[in-house]
Amino acid sequence: MRMTSREFDLLLTKIKPSLELKSHRAITPAEQLMITLRFFATGMQFRGLEYTFRRGNSTISIIVSRVSKAIWSLHEKYLTLPSTTEEWINIANGFEQRWNMPFCIGALDGKLVRVRKPAKSGSLYHDYKHHFSLNLLALCDHRYRLTFVDIGEYGYKGDANVFATSTLKQMLTNNSFKIPESTSLPGMPDSKIHYFIVADAAFPLSLNIMKPFSGRILSREQRIYNYRLSRARRIIENVFGIMCAKWRLLLKPIETSIESANWIVRAIVVLHNFN
Repeated sequence: MRMTSREFDLLLTKIKPSLELKSHRAITPAEQLMITLRFFATGMQFRGLEYTFRRGNSTISIIVSRVSKAIWSLHEKYLTLPSTTEEWINIANGFEQRWNMPFCIGALDGKLVRVRKPAKSGSLYHDYKHHFSLNLLALCDHRYRLTFVDIGEYGYKGDANVFATSTLKQMLTNNSFKIPESTSLPGMPDSKIHYFIVADAAFPLSLNIMKPFSGRILSREQRIYNYRLSRARRIIENVFGIMCAKWRLLLKPIETSIESANWIVRAIVVLHNFN
């Protein structure tokens, strides 16, 4: 089930003021939300939605964009980074308890979201899989909840390039995250370890970004580390899988303008945390 009636009513209550129109022939906020969620859930073309809801193609396009923006307006409530040291420590404790990865405060990865080729865009949106796409860079906690996203970079950029210019990278560099200070390992008072985010080999190694050891010839300790890192990092891959299973629009190219596609992906990100 993608959304219960109770969740639908709650979401509608929160975005209704943004969807109310003054015209006496205006489409109700409930119908606007219903059209948009059907589009997200099925990936049905606007022509199919025309027959279902008896609304014109251009009207549906406007509705989807409007509702997507309204849902994204909730991101400050439903998509937030921890604001205190205690909240980061709670996440680290969760990663240790669930995935046997102590001091981990998030799993990071990127996803290519396929789109219709924008006019006069050349190869900007052409990715290594030979599709046209935009990038979704995302960080999640141990409970599969997204805590940070960067959406809209060109598809030709790899994960490392997207991360290099992201707000997340700037915040880590400037130490504005309120991440707990380095601490010692149990039974090793002279050791120091930083709290870190797990990522795959595409990302740069740093004090707060840990990635797997490369190569085939690895020590036992290195293999164990790689295994545990892989288990913890897999959470963000599972998040992408959950989003695609629930909102099947992500399984095919989004056949809208690139601007609208950006708002759609942002809305789906909020919906993932909403329910």
